[in-house]
Amino acid sequence: MSTSLSRRVAVGGLFLAGAQMVVALGQLTYASVTSRSIEDEVFGAFAVAMSATGLVALFMTTGLATFALAADSMSRDNARAIKSIAWAAGILTALVVWVGADLWVAVWAGTSEAAIMLRLLCVQVLLNAPAAVSVALLRRQARPKADALVQVVSVIVGLGVGLACIALTGVGVTLVVAPTVTAIVTLVLSSALAHRRYEQGESQRIKTVLGFAWRVSNQNLVFFLLMSLPVWAVSRGAGPEELGQFSRALVLTQTPALAMTGAIVRAVQPFFRLAEGERRSASVTDAISLSAWVAFPLFFGLAACARPTVEIVLGRGWDETAQMVIPLAVGYGLYVVFSVAASAGQTLGAVRQVTLAQSVMLPICVSLSALSIYANSSVAAAIAYPAMMGVGIVFMLYGLGTRGIASFAHGLRSVALHMGAAAVAATVAVAAGRLVGGASMSSGVILLWSVLAGFLAWLLMAWALPGGRILRRRQVFARA
Repeated sequence: MSTSLSRRVAVGGLFLAGAQMVVALGQLTYASVTSRSIEDEVFGAFAVAMSATGLVALFMTTGLATFALAADSMSRDNARAIKSIAWAAGILTALVVWVGADLWVAVWAGTSEAAIMLRLLCVQVLLNAPAAVSVALLRRQARPKADALVQVVSVIVGLGVGLACIALTGVGVTLVVAPTVTAIVTLVLSSALAHRRYEQGESQRIKTVLGFAWRVSNQNLVFFLLMSLPVWAVSRGAGPEELGQFSRALVLTQTPALAMTGAIVRAVQPFFRLAEGERRSASVTDAISLSAWVAFPLFFGLAACARPTVEIVLGRGWDETAQMVIPLAVGYGLYVVFSVAASAGQTLGAVRQVTLAQSVMLPICVSLSALSIYANSSVAAAIAYPAMMGVGIVFMLYGLGTRGIASFAHGLRSVALHMGAAAVAATVAVAAGRLVGGASMSSGVILLWSVLAGFLAWLLMAWALPGGRILRRRQVFARA
C-alpha cells in the first residue's frame, strides 16, 4: 500500500474517530439521563428486545454490506440487486420478529413489556438491511467525511428525539424511539449523500450475492451468539434486576468499543482489498497493532477507574455494575482488536480462519455462561468476554499470517507488548486513585487523578511500542 493511500486511510480514520467519539459521548449522555429516570427492570426488558434486533441485524444486513464493499466492481445493476435483496430481507425479518416476539421473550425469561418493545422495534428491523447497504455503498466511494456525517447526524437526532419522548411521557417503552429514528435518518441521509456514479463490470448473479452474504452472515450470527450468550445466562440465572445492572455495565464498555471498532474498520476495510502480496499481510498486522495501541490503554484504564466512572455517569446505587465493568472493559478492549482482525479476514476472503477462531471461542463462552447460570451470578458471564476474545485474537493472528510462523510471532508479540504496557498504566491509575481516595475525595477528583496518572504512564511507553513506531514512520499500514 502506497504512502499516499496510507495517509488517506489515516485522514479518514481521524474523521471517523471524531464522529465515533461524538456518537459515544451522545450515547453515554443518553445512558446517564435515562438511568436516572427509568428503573433497572425496564432496562432489562429493553436489553431482551434489543438482543433480538441485534440478531437479525447481524444475520440479514452485514453480509450484504460486506459484499458491497468487497466486490471487485459495482455496476448499476449490482447496486440495484443488492438494494432489492436488502428491502426484501428487511420486510421478511420484520414479519418474523413481530410473530416470534413472545417466543423470544419467553426464551430470555423476559416480561410482557419486553415483547411490546420488540414489536415496536420492527420498524427499525425493517430498515436495518436497506440502511446498511446504503451506508456500505457510500463507504465504497471512500468518502470518510460523508460517512462520518451520516453517523453523527443519525445517532444524535435519534438520541435527541428519544430523550424528548422519555421526558414528555416518562414511559420506559419509549426507549425504542432512539434506535428507530436512528435507522430512519441513516437510510435517508446515506442515500442522499451517495454519488450516483457506478463502475464498469459484469453484473453479479443474485445467487453469487446471496452466497457471499450467507457465508458472512452465518459467521456474524456466531459472533452474535458469542456476545449474547453471557447476557442470556445472566437473565436466566440472576434475574431481571441483575440483568439491568449487567446491561448498564455493557453500555459503559460496549458503547465506546463499538464506536472505536466502527471508526477503525470503516477507515481500513475499503482499502484492505487494494493491498497485494506481502504488503497485504503487513497491512493487516499493522492495523491490528494500531488498534491495540489505541484500544488497550483506554479500556484497561476504564477497568482501573470503574467505580468512580460508574458513580459519575450512572449515579450512586450501581455498585454491582462497577464490579461488572472491570472484566467487561478488558474484554471489550480485546474485542476491538479481534474485530479488526475478523473484518480483515472477511474482506480478504479468509473465511476459514474466522470460522476456526469462532470454533475455539464458542466452547469457552458456553462453559462460562453455563457456570453463570449454575452459580446464579453474573461474574462468570462477565469473565467470558476477555477469555474468548483473547483466544480469538491468537487464532486470527495465526490464520491471517501469509508468512506463516513469522507473521504470527510478530503479531502476537505486538499484541502482548501493548497489553503489558496498558496493564502497567492501569496499575498506576489504580494506585493514584487509592492514594487520593483515602483522603475522602469526590468521585470526580479520584477519576481525574487516576486518568492523569495512567495517561502519563502510558505516554512514557507509547511511542516505543509497535503501534507508536508505525505512527512515527507515518506509514499507517504499509511497511517502508
